[in-house]
Amino acid sequence: MFDLPLHPIAVHFPIALGVLLPFLGVIVLIGERKGFLGPKNWSFLVLISFIYMGSAFFAKEMGERDEDIAEKVVSERVLHEHEEAGEKVPPFAAVTFLFFLGSAFIKKKQNTLKVVTIALSIGGLFPLFHAGHT
Repeated sequence: MFDLPLHPIAVHFPIALGVLLPFLGVIVLIGERKGFLGPKNWSFLVLISFIYMGSAFFAKEMGERDEDIAEKVVSERVLHEHEEAGEKVPPFAAVTFLFFLGSAFIKKKQNTLKVVTIALSIGGLFPLFHAGHT
């Protein structure tokens, strides 16, 4: 069992969290504006974005580790294209985390920063989907 590649398993965490993050952001922001959620609920999104970032870096590392196994069944060109696309996800996840963190603590124009953060997390879907598609 331990000789199986871990990348296909590990990659599901950043995909799921990266897709959920913008939706959760919109829900929390609307909840804050309607008054049934407090500003501390944004901390939950900071935690989710941190896990997203960590799992994206972990999935990338597992992909590099499993490269030799994958080369036995996937062409080098296809694998290289997937690798190039996948390398964009962890830095994007890190920037997303920093924006969620900053928007939790920076009080000046906080609502605007939260909207920008949600937009950034929506933009992060593109490299995530591109990597998955390749």
